[in-house]
Amino acid sequence: MPKAMLNTQKWTEVIVVERQRTESIEARVKANKGAPGVDGMTIEEALPYLREHQQELTTRIYSGKYTPSPVRRVEIPKPDGGVQKLGILTVIDRTLQQAVTQQLVPIYEPLFADSSCSGDCKDSIAKLQNAESG
Repeated sequence: MPKAMLNTQKWTEVIVVERQRTESIEARVKANKGAPGVDGMTIEEALPYLREHQQELTTRIYSGKYTPSPVRRVEIPKPDGGVQKLGILTVIDRTLQQAVTQQLVPIYEPLFADSSCSGDCKDSIAKLQNAESG
């Protein structure tokens, strides 16, 4: 496992979308469906945009200049009369988030599997930090 993976500078090495994973990422975002974010861009519109601008996005990520878009807030009525507040990311941000997830889960899931969080995650974080330093 790479050392100092918790260091956010190292994350930029992990989050770049690799060509062979692009189809898997796109399939996952499509499967999750979801409404457009604040930019109004649908999945069908965003995926060609991402393919066309992949190098630009990669450069922004590597340089630390990528900033996620604002989240669109929606209130969904609950059966009891209340509302559930929901934040909807843009499809671009959801795709980048999926790319990060597909890179990080295989690295960190084995470390958390034996001690999954149930409210207080301090023990799991300490175990992860110990594994990185060892």
